[in-house]
Amino acid sequence: MQDSFRRKIVHRKIVFGVALVVLMLLLYSLGRPAHIVSGTGGEVSFAPGGVLAQFRSAEGLAEVDMGELDPASTTAKLATFGMRGVAIALLWHRAMEQQKRHQWNDVVATGNQIIFLEPHFVTIWDFLGWSLAYNASATFDDYRERYRWVIRGIDFLLNGLKKNQNSPRLHRSVGWTISQKIGIADEVEQYRRLLRDDEAFGNRHDAPLPSDRDNWLLGRRWYHLGEDLVLRGISLGNESDFIYFANSRLNLFNYAKWKRRDGIFGDEAIKAWENARDEWRHFGTMELATAIPTDGTFRVLRGTPVHRARLETTDLIQERERELLDELYNISPGLRESLALERWHQLGQVPGQQGSLLPLLEQYENRNPRFYPVQELNIIRQWLDENEPQWQTRLAEDRDSLIPESQTALRAVPPLFLEEEDRAALGVVDGEISQVYYRAMDMLWITPSLLAGEIQEIADVSREQRGRARAIVAELDTHRDITRMSNLFRGILNYEARFREVAVETTTQADQAQQLRYNARIAYYDGRLSQALNGWLDAMRKWDEILDLEEFSDRASDPDFVRDHVDIANRLLIILDDSNKIFSSVSGDPVPLHRIMRHRVFSGHDEVTPLIEALEYAKKEYEQALAEPDTAKRLEVLERVEEYFLTVAHRFQDMKYREKYMEYAPFFDVRDGTLESVAYYIRALQAQGKAFPEPLILRAYIELMLLHDPAVATANTILFEARPLIEEGRYAEAYDMLNPGLAAWQMILERYPIIEHDPTNSAYFDVSMFARLYAGVLQSQNKPIPEDFPLRKFLP
Repeated sequence: MQDSFRRKIVHRKIVFGVALVVLMLLLYSLGRPAHIVSGTGGEVSFAPGGVLAQFRSAEGLAEVDMGELDPASTTAKLATFGMRGVAIALLWHRAMEQQKRHQWNDVVATGNQIIFLEPHFVTIWDFLGWSLAYNASATFDDYRERYRWVIRGIDFLLNGLKKNQNSPRLHRSVGWTISQKIGIADEVEQYRRLLRDDEAFGNRHDAPLPSDRDNWLLGRRWYHLGEDLVLRGISLGNESDFIYFANSRLNLFNYAKWKRRDGIFGDEAIKAWENARDEWRHFGTMELATAIPTDGTFRVLRGTPVHRARLETTDLIQERERELLDELYNISPGLRESLALERWHQLGQVPGQQGSLLPLLEQYENRNPRFYPVQELNIIRQWLDENEPQWQTRLAEDRDSLIPESQTALRAVPPLFLEEEDRAALGVVDGEISQVYYRAMDMLWITPSLLAGEIQEIADVSREQRGRARAIVAELDTHRDITRMSNLFRGILNYEARFREVAVETTTQADQAQQLRYNARIAYYDGRLSQALNGWLDAMRKWDEILDLEEFSDRASDPDFVRDHVDIANRLLIILDDSNKIFSSVSGDPVPLHRIMRHRVFSGHDEVTPLIEALEYAKKEYEQALAEPDTAKRLEVLERVEEYFLTVAHRFQDMKYREKYMEYAPFFDVRDGTLESVAYYIRALQAQGKAFPEPLILRAYIELMLLHDPAVATANTILFEARPLIEEGRYAEAYDMLNPGLAAWQMILERYPIIEHDPTNSAYFDVSMFARLYAGVLQSQNKPIPEDFPLRKFLP
């Protein structure tokens, strides 16, 4: 028994020994490092090493492939006694704390320790480069010191690239920091000048000439290096190739803009814009990965297949879709028309369904056929015009049948004046009407698949034609997926808008406008404010000429265009503010570029028209109240109307506070609506015998408008010119001259009733002087003061 037990022990030892040897050989084959081999004859060869070494080399993870490795990193790794991960975590926490305390030199030192431990930790390179260029630089007052920290951050990122040459992320970080941190900072002009003069930076990074050190062109170098890595197959993970590749092309648009901001105009500036356009168009022809998995999930793992697309495919596919649809319709001519009319008549069986489509039928021409059944609406509209001449009236009645009788009176009142519960009740019914509308539109839509299905049931359609109809639908479905991907990124990148931007900027008017803008800016910095004001106004008028052209009218609502040109309006406001002027005192016309400022203030929505409509409703109620013979009822209505005018005035006040522009260069409809709502509010108070409120809403705004109203200036000019005639005793001539002034003051008082309630106002003094002078002229001619003299209350 003991011998048997001993033999088992020996056998186990032998097995364990053999297994140990096998495992050691296996580990050696897997982990053997790559090394250089010297032959006996002096020749040198490279041994690829074990499986893991070859895998690291193939995947670009080996340090010999990634870049230079700091010798101290090996010592740092040994110093952690195998606890490198714990050490990195502690150092990372320390770097975060140091950053909070703005100890930037310590942050750099701690980051270097992390890098010694793990030179391929891309996040630390990215984080520290960003912190130095953006966070650290912002803590200094002197822009030159800020610039030095920006460059320090860029150099740090470039050192990271030496150790991580296959990282698209780091390449983009370098390109982005050079391009954006220098190109859009508050100190952009100083940064760009310092970069052009920075020979040390140029010598370090192969940009010896000042022209080589334009931040937009220099940033493209690293963008392109990163793009090469992506094209070689290195994944961006969850990031789309389109977003990554767009950066370098967008730099060219920014470069073209800065050409003119640097004072370069004419052919050279236009050529820069054309080059940006050509690069952008070439970008549209590239087939790139979208980072959207083809399996419908939202997470991109290694090896996950993703959709690929080209931005320029949309137009070609749309043309092909039109050909396919025409072919499908011709398989059974007239089928779509009969189906559309059949479904239209089916809608008529349920009250309100046809009426819900009335707005579409009245204005269907400019609708997008991808979102509306335009062709079906055209078929129905033609049928209605031929067979039912009064169809608009009938459909309006059909639509109104969806509205409860209890809400008929409520809908005549502007929503602004309704109680919250009434608005909620109207909203519920409107939601129900919307559901009827969408169901009707869906039912009316004759989709290709529905049409192909109907074709299958037609007896005189051949088998080949039925098969062709199914094939057309399948191809259209494929096109829809491709178009969806293309349209998604065309929208994200504002693809079409870039071409429209170039079309504008390459015009002679745009070049002239930019030159006027540049000269005005120089005049402003030199303290020549009058020249700056006129220069900016001339530039804005030149842009208005461009926006007046039909092909460029949409630029007034383009966010990028608006953002770029708001700067001109803001500069104009600075001068107007300093000189205590408003634009209406400069010109009776709207301020140039008021269209883009309107889009800026209201975000593309028409907020003024509903307010004006509410004001008109309140004015009608006011006039009806004055005509009401019953005193109690009249006062009841006047009190309600008073609240109406106050509500409208408050809404106009909200608009005023959105932008300083609204005060110093007002939109005329907003200005007039504001003044009218307050004027009627005061009249409603007077009609009820109520005291004048203090402080009056919008008092300061009204006084500013009054101060610069051309009518006041006209009335005072008439008074000034009439005085010499009065002094000479030429009363009849003075009387004839003063009559237009009397009409002017009558109009002013109607517009600004606040004048008669505020003796401290300068206009009160002006009108009182005019009234006394006019009355004196009448008395000098032995004429009585008329009973209806409009300025009687201003007489002593």
